[in-house]
Amino acid sequence: MPNTPRGNARTAPAPNPPPSRLRGVQMPALLALVVGVLLSAAVCAWLLALEQERAQTQFERAARDRFLSLALELEQSLNALQGLSAYMRATPNVGDEAFAAVARPLLALSPALQSLVWAPRAEGAERFPVLRVYPADGAPFAAGSDPAANPAVAAAIRTARDTARVVLSEAVAGPNDTQARVPVAVMPVYRNLAAFAEEKRRAGEFAGVALATLDPRRLVEAAQARLDPAKVELRLFDLSAPKGRQLLYHPLVENLGAPLAGYLAEPDNLGGIERLSQQLELGQRRWLLVATPVAGQFLAQSGWRPWWGLAIGLALTLALAFYLHGVVGRSAQVEAMVARRGAELAESERRLRQIVEPSPDVHWVCTVDGALLLYVSPAFERVWGYAVEAAFARPSLRRESIYPDDREPLRRAFRAVAQTGGYELEYRIVRADGEVRWIRERAHAVRGPGDEVYRIAGVAEDISQRRAADVGLVDSEARLRALVEAAGDGIITVDEAGAIESFNATAERQFGLLAAEVLGRPLVERIPGFDPHRAPEHGRQWEGVRGSGQRFPVVVSVGDMEGRSGRCYVCIVHDLTALQQAAAAGLRERDRAQAIVVSLEAAVVTTDPYGRVDYLSPRAAELIGRDAAEALGRTLPEVVPLRDLRTGRELEDLTVRAGGRSGGCVLVRSDGATVPVSYTLTPVRVPGTLIGGVVLTLREGAAAEADGATDGAVAAAVLDRPGFVARLERALGDSRLDGRVHTLIYLKLRQLGVVAATDGAEAVERVLAELGERLRAALPAGGALGRVGSDEFAVLCEGRALAAAELLLPVLRHAVEEHRVTVQGHHRLSLKADLGAIALDRDCGGALEALAAADLACHRARAARGKVSDAATG
Repeated sequence: MPNTPRGNARTAPAPNPPPSRLRGVQMPALLALVVGVLLSAAVCAWLLALEQERAQTQFERAARDRFLSLALELEQSLNALQGLSAYMRATPNVGDEAFAAVARPLLALSPALQSLVWAPRAEGAERFPVLRVYPADGAPFAAGSDPAANPAVAAAIRTARDTARVVLSEAVAGPNDTQARVPVAVMPVYRNLAAFAEEKRRAGEFAGVALATLDPRRLVEAAQARLDPAKVELRLFDLSAPKGRQLLYHPLVENLGAPLAGYLAEPDNLGGIERLSQQLELGQRRWLLVATPVAGQFLAQSGWRPWWGLAIGLALTLALAFYLHGVVGRSAQVEAMVARRGAELAESERRLRQIVEPSPDVHWVCTVDGALLLYVSPAFERVWGYAVEAAFARPSLRRESIYPDDREPLRRAFRAVAQTGGYELEYRIVRADGEVRWIRERAHAVRGPGDEVYRIAGVAEDISQRRAADVGLVDSEARLRALVEAAGDGIITVDEAGAIESFNATAERQFGLLAAEVLGRPLVERIPGFDPHRAPEHGRQWEGVRGSGQRFPVVVSVGDMEGRSGRCYVCIVHDLTALQQAAAAGLRERDRAQAIVVSLEAAVVTTDPYGRVDYLSPRAAELIGRDAAEALGRTLPEVVPLRDLRTGRELEDLTVRAGGRSGGCVLVRSDGATVPVSYTLTPVRVPGTLIGGVVLTLREGAAAEADGATDGAVAAAVLDRPGFVARLERALGDSRLDGRVHTLIYLKLRQLGVVAATDGAEAVERVLAELGERLRAALPAGGALGRVGSDEFAVLCEGRALAAAELLLPVLRHAVEEHRVTVQGHHRLSLKADLGAIALDRDCGGALEALAAADLACHRARAARGKVSDAATG
């Protein structure tokens, strides 16, 4: 309350006395009655609209389901006709019993099929006498009759013969020219399958037609039988037929007779009917499906909800009107009671003021809902910075001064005072001058007669200085917590017993588990074999176990610290999954790039993982005699037919399953001419797996001979990867012919990254060239050296068994370690190498599989700390 000139707080002004009588007691009840009736009517209309919309949605969904079911039923019928056509091409002179044995299961595919007919073409004439029909009863074509005598069927036969596709005819009359008209499906039968692809051969290879009569009624009923019953009617029209003959099916035609059929024969007559339609284009004709709801369906589905809503609304309106009539009548009594309570409150405030005004804390009293401030001590102006008069003039001032983030907790505690009896909270306020202060507030409920809470009193203490002493510690803890949660690696702390104490967000993502699921569990469950008490080897790789049981590679760093509860260990977990995936992807792209770059001057053909051609270079298109657009999507043997030089047989397994291959062969061009070529087949892979297709390079005539002539010169030089692969492929081919055993040595350099980081890529290439010369000089006669990677060499020892070739390993290692590399102009660096060797015999796969096996042997040798692995290729 505002202060007096002497500095004392004052009470709130007493309320004005209520009027003796209120006017217009009946007006609120009458107004509520009128508004309630209008709202009830509006709700009823809204519910009716919702029910109509729901019924419309159900009808549209049911109609679309039936459209799809009818299309599927018709597709099964046409598939059965195609099956009959394939059988009649292979067996044109089939007997009656055999024809019936074939037709019965085909008719069972779809109830819409009425009969199946085989009509071979008469020699020298465009006549098609029916040879076989099943079943004969009810079929529109009898044995010996000519379907082409009907103009609609004859037109369909000609179209089917010229397009090599199924064609539907206009509906034709059944036996004895009854009203039941049925469409006829026509499928051409050629003596040779090539006629389907070559239009010029169709007329000469035309052997006859396979016919199927479709019953529209059974077609629609079969489609309806696939779905749950619904009150939806279907009509079927043939839009390709002339006006007046477009109706194929209507559910009321059989019940109401021909007059209704004549009225419904045109789709245009359905303009005033609620409907949903869809067109089907198949067999060179356009059919129209029209779905309509059963009469009265929408009204029947409206239900009782709208009328119940109207009744409930009217009942609530009457209840509210009677309630308002009683409340307004008692308003005078309520206002009198409020005045009396106000006087009592003024007396209580006077007594309270005498007790609390000397206190440095802010004492306050308010109503239970907090809407009216009844008393506030003079200390309010010192703590909040506002005059006491401002607090009474604006009751929300105290609530608005609270820091925004602290308002909600204080609001919840204030509202629960009646149940809890009081609260004690700390919160921040923003003073009038903008300064932020911390307040500790204690409040309790004031109860009157009958133990009813009728006001709330509280004390607010300024604790800003006390809180300032803790700010530094809190900020430090918050920064540390933010750093741990934002770390890119998983951070796990464990106690002396190895139990997990904390688990940051990155660790949750890595292991697929929430922190609550692993706290208190042993760390060894997530990283088997790992002991934080022993310092792990630097860079050693461990296996983590996700919540799903999946394992993934990790590297763990450990540090320990002393806490109040004893020693604990901090484990930083780095996930290597992305690194290994990136390395695998880089190897795959490197293989593809090297194979394509080396082949730029030759004809290049590449495939996808399924063996289909996805690239054809201009030189390859010229050499093969095909356009690139024509070759794309076809298999490699279809586009590039290669034959063996000696046997003349077509080369097989030109796919990713064959491994790397090379050699000489004969190419059969698209015009039938043959060209001698040499080829190299290079798969695109990741370690241990062939994926991504193959790269096939072709060299014509003289180029192939020049390649063979330079084999001796290449053997004396350091080969690149494609050259070494070709040399290795030839050695494997010789091994398959004469049974000779060879040895493949794989050498992987280490510490080249130091050279690249200090002197750049040019220095690395210079070092690799010098090492290549030293290694080549150390080879025995007949050995071939190739650079097969950025820091990898391979040595082929032809005619040498694995035991004899292993004597060469110390020589090669010595040649590498004796070579000194100068970095940064004055530092001398000695390189290290890992070596692995495998035996090659006639059971080995391709060259690239052998290289992959040798690479694996090299990795095993390094894991065995220098022991040479003798793993063989698969």
